[in-house]
Amino acid sequence: MEPRMNAVLLIHDDAADAKLIQSALTGAGDSAYEVEWATQLSDGLEQLERKGVAAVIVSLFLPDSQGLP
Repeated sequence: MEPRMNAVLLIHDDAADAKLIQSALTGAGDSAYEVEWATQLSDGLEQLERKGVAAVIVSLFLPDSQGLP
């Protein structure tokens, strides 16, 4: 699957933080990004399998992950 060059997958469980990140990325002028948001790691991984993205931003402290090793 070819990644969409302006697509970013954001995996973060805090809605306020996610909205700030989305706002910063979608309002980036000529280089605005299309941001897809998932609140759990498992949901983000499913989205990643279905759609190509250029970058992934992931919180290290998601409820369904193990955080830092």
